[in-house]
Formats: sequence, C-alpha cells, structure tokens
Amino acid sequence: MTNLNYMKLVNKYAIILVISYCLAFFLPIIEQNFFPMTSGQLREMGYIRANFPLIFQFFINIVISLFIIRDLMKLRIKNNLIVAVTIVFSFMGVCLLLLLADREKGKANA
Repeated sequence: MTNLNYMKLVNKYAIILVISYCLAFFLPIIEQNFFPMTSGQLREMGYIRANFPLIFQFFINIVISLFIIRDLMKLRIKNNLIVAVTIVFSFMGVCLLLLLADREKGKANA
C-alpha cells in the first residue's frame, strides 16, 4: 500500500463517519418536525421515537462494516474482530482498520 492509497482510505472513512454522525444527529430532529405527535400518540410512539437515533446508528454501523469488509479483502487482512467492533461502534472499527492499514503500508515500504 502506498501513501496515496492510505490517504485515500483515510479520507474515505473520514467522509463516511462525518456523514453518518451528522445524519444520526439531524435525522431525529427532521423526523420530529415532519411527523409531529399528538398527546394521545405520545405514549405509544414515544418508545420508538426515543430509540430511533440508536436504531438508525446501528444500521449505519452495518453499512460501514460492509465497506470495511470490502477494504479488508482488498488489503488481504483477515481480521473479523474489526468488523464486529464496527457493528457496535463505527469510529473504533475505522480506527482499527486504519491502524492495520498503516502497518501494512509500513511492511510494503520496508
């Protein structure tokens, strides 16, 4: 892996993480503005709406883990722990991937 490929990888995941965290932050606000609840619906739908950001972030983490699986195959790294960590917490999984990619870059340059 060259420095240029590594920087492309860093930029790609930086953009993906920024977009995912912005969507997870702003989507519930937008959803509340477009679908206001009456007082009768508050009790029934309140639990779903309270957990909506967590559910949405979980699906985003699954999408990011699919990107990571593809990049792990390209880099020929066999580490399923990174994918499992990404599903739970995407930022940590991306950091682990970039650390392993940096190690592979160091091996290629040596």
